[in-house]
Amino acid sequence: MLLTLAACTGTKSDVTAVLDRAEAIMEEYPDSAYTLLYNIDSVTVSGLSRAESARYYLLLGTAMNKTDRPMAFDSLFQHTVVDYYDRHGTRNEQMRARYILGSIYRDQHDSPRAIECYLSATERADTLSPDCDYLTLLSIYGQMAYVYHHQLIPEQEIESNRQYSKYAAKCGNTYEYIRGIELQVGGYQLLDDTATILSIIDSVHSLYLENDMPQEAASIYPAAIYIQLARNNYTEAKRLMDIFEHESGLFDEDGNIVKDRVSYYLAKGLYYEGISKLDSAKYFYHRLIKYGYEFDGYSGLLRVFQKQNITDSINYASKMKDSAYIVSINNQHKEAVMNVKSLYDYTNQERIAKEEKATSTKQIKWIYILIAVLFTIIFFTVKYYIKHRKYSKLVNTLDSKMTSQQSDINNYTQTIEIIQNENSDLKKKIRTQTMHDGMASLTKSDIVAVFKKYASGELYGSPTEKDWKLLEETIAGLLPDLDLYMNQQKLTTYEKRVCILSIISISPSIAAIFMNKQNNSISNLRKKAAIKLFNSTSAAELDNLLSDYCNKPTINNL
Repeated sequence: MLLTLAACTGTKSDVTAVLDRAEAIMEEYPDSAYTLLYNIDSVTVSGLSRAESARYYLLLGTAMNKTDRPMAFDSLFQHTVVDYYDRHGTRNEQMRARYILGSIYRDQHDSPRAIECYLSATERADTLSPDCDYLTLLSIYGQMAYVYHHQLIPEQEIESNRQYSKYAAKCGNTYEYIRGIELQVGGYQLLDDTATILSIIDSVHSLYLENDMPQEAASIYPAAIYIQLARNNYTEAKRLMDIFEHESGLFDEDGNIVKDRVSYYLAKGLYYEGISKLDSAKYFYHRLIKYGYEFDGYSGLLRVFQKQNITDSINYASKMKDSAYIVSINNQHKEAVMNVKSLYDYTNQERIAKEEKATSTKQIKWIYILIAVLFTIIFFTVKYYIKHRKYSKLVNTLDSKMTSQQSDINNYTQTIEIIQNENSDLKKKIRTQTMHDGMASLTKSDIVAVFKKYASGELYGSPTEKDWKLLEETIAGLLPDLDLYMNQQKLTTYEKRVCILSIISISPSIAAIFMNKQNNSISNLRKKAAIKLFNSTSAAELDNLLSDYCNKPTINNL
């Protein structure tokens, strides 16, 4: 309290004392550190030196990140903290600055920039130095794993958690070391690799017990429980459930689980449904609904009511399930749009940076031209002077020099032509790279995953008009050259859609179902599109032609 009041007086020594105190308690009491920093008045902050200002905002960002307070001052942080420490900071300070900037982008749902900052932060880490800040480094990998998980990129998520575990071990933090191994389960769940999941769970369980952490050992079983339930192995599922419920410390005396783990009631419902104790199953499905897991809860109730053949309840549960499903899909669409927008913004910023580089190259070209012009002027001026002075010896000497200068001018001209050719080639390569990266991002996008689920029958029915529009917007954002080309060739809506389905590997027969048309109509649409785009009369060739267009070689292969 005394330090906080002192900070309001605004003297340099007072502010330094507050910053020192906030840094000292940051790890153990981040809320108190945030309070100390927040209570320094804005007038005092605006009067700080560059070094103290950079330190203040780095500590404030760290406290906000540790206390889950959203951060939105990315531009200020970049110029005040990151730029300063890049010039004057240690490797650890540079790493911490980029880590917090990445977390700011994470809070803004800008995943591409967040990952870029996190990777840049890891590059600043001097892991060979005894002073390396391994605690910040493992935190960076933990955040990278979180972003990769929500972007549905399991391989990178798994690798990030491996690095998290590695650097936790270097910090001497046994719990976080084991936790990093346990967190790899999430990535393998996305890959549907149940064998690896069970292997990891057995290994982690043993590690927790070896390090005298019995509750942590018991708490890792939910993923294994769901696998056994999916295999209808109810005896093994019950054994694991008993360990989890009685030894994890997550349940109270009445058998209620802590609030952040209530999704476990789905496993309870599935278990009782599997052993035909339907009343108990309904009880846990109702608890799921109570805590906001409406889709899973009503889906379970619908199955139970169907087994009990209760018509009114079946109709009610079916309507509520559909309603919950619509809410879930809408949320997924919003997240997909946000992801596409952040990727588009990031790509646009990359384009601007490349254009600025091209502009710089153009300026250099004009400098060369100016030098050539100046040499030309000097040449003719000297020659005119020599001619009228009639000093033959001097004329011969200067002619020799001017010949050399002319050669320089020719070299400059050739250099300019080379730069112009390289600039043209670079633009072509940039377009090729953009198309290739766009295809990679499109394949991993959420909306393509939705269409794939419709095609496989995992989702019931056909894509809605909103689904189509989101897919078309995604194509426009990630493959702008292809989208522009289709519009220039005046493809109709249906012709454009058969092309888009071809690009995301949806077969013509499924396309007929999605577009509510006969197979011969789809064939005609594909033929018309092939003619307009590639001057080919073969509908069968459309897939290969579009694939060739969208999968050009990358810069490294050119």
